[in-house]
Amino acid sequence: MNFQYAASNIFIEVYIELMALVVSIIILLFYYRKKINIFEALLFGMATNGLALFSIGPTISTIYFITTAFFFDEALLYIRGRTKIKKPFLIILLLPLFSSIAVFFMAAIKPDLFFYPTGKFNFYLRPLYFYFKFYLPLFAIGSKIVKNKDSLNFAAFFDAVKKVCRWSIVIALLQIIAITIFHSTVIAQIMGSKIDYLGLGESADVTGFRVQAFFIEPKFFASFLAVGIPLFIKDKEYKTSLLCFILAILTQSKTFYINVICALLTLVLLRKLKNVRLKILGTLASIVVIFVGIASIQNIIIDSYLEHQDNVIYKLIADRAIARYNPSDNQNKANNMVLGMPLQADLELPIFTFFTDHVWLLPTGYGPGNSTFIDANYFFGQPNYERHLAGQGATAISMRWFFMVVEFGVIFFLVFFVMFTAKRKLLSNFESNYFAYIWICMFFSEIDIIFLILILLYYYTKKDSIKNNVVLSEIPISNG
Repeated sequence: MNFQYAASNIFIEVYIELMALVVSIIILLFYYRKKINIFEALLFGMATNGLALFSIGPTISTIYFITTAFFFDEALLYIRGRTKIKKPFLIILLLPLFSSIAVFFMAAIKPDLFFYPTGKFNFYLRPLYFYFKFYLPLFAIGSKIVKNKDSLNFAAFFDAVKKVCRWSIVIALLQIIAITIFHSTVIAQIMGSKIDYLGLGESADVTGFRVQAFFIEPKFFASFLAVGIPLFIKDKEYKTSLLCFILAILTQSKTFYINVICALLTLVLLRKLKNVRLKILGTLASIVVIFVGIASIQNIIIDSYLEHQDNVIYKLIADRAIARYNPSDNQNKANNMVLGMPLQADLELPIFTFFTDHVWLLPTGYGPGNSTFIDANYFFGQPNYERHLAGQGATAISMRWFFMVVEFGVIFFLVFFVMFTAKRKLLSNFESNYFAYIWICMFFSEIDIIFLILILLYYYTKKDSIKNNVVLSEIPISNG
């Protein structure tokens, strides 16, 4: 993902960076003045993540400013003794620390384990940087949510998701109008489009660009729509569901179709299965079987695509997915199949190859933030090879189960999975199924904020939340 050309000119780039600050301030003001609740603040921050200080880095975005503000707020309360960390969360807080210490010892025993282009001192600092920039703010968010656990519930979260979806739909439609009617890439960029995804922006052909609203990438917009569509269908808002589906197709994200299959499996076919863990694992096993089946007939699929590649529908649905399966596009893709899933040649595949060469690292992972120090030769032939050779940046893995395993280790992930899939009898069938669906979406998509919110709602549902057969979704919502 190269954001060097996030905007076509300096004025648009300045506008995007100013908007990142302005939108962050507005969201925080609305939250602290109790105009929006914590879910809305976080989801609006997530949905405007395409607004960032790109001159510094794409991660310095609206959600970064919001979570950082929450981190300092909660840290101050903790210092004053006004908030505490409960034991289960203390375990999750400390496990990455143990992972880093173990990796440091292994690196000392085996000096050639990692690659140190910027010096070994940075190898010890990088986990701290990762911990304070990305990991601790998640606990601040958790603390904010837990403090409102008596007034915030699944219904409040569902309403927040639908509200943010509607706002994002409006922005996406404006992007489409800017391209198809006004043929203006400038207007499209002002409305949130990145120059990287405008493609044949001056063309009225919808296959020439990818809508993304104010999300940082089209695939994140598609993932968010995949989270929202089941909620619109549940509330019988079919027109909005259809519009979400059409816009998701226009993102040209293959992940969206995977999420649709996951929804059908988890929310429809396996909806009566009570055990959340079995539902999650059963859905994942089914997905693997589907992928293996697709991989076994990939030549037939590729031939069909080549025969109809001028067809608009084929272009929108299959174009980017076929590139993953077709080795002729890149020789390194010939061996990128794992359980039928085509791993991205410049992201997941090098990391997977590294772990096949160092299987004994799986219990601890390579340590938080340490993908920078994987030997650059694993990325040879890829566009990001030179960056890894120079020790710049980290590998952004969107497959979040995979991300957690390689960053923190299998032990961390298993503890996390067991702790936050414990049986809960106090949820409605839809809430339980939806929670399992988000777990599966996290396998393929980077929806960390949504995942965190659902985990805390799932974990903190109490007996007094249901009285006289009233389910959570019928409890009045507070804006606190």
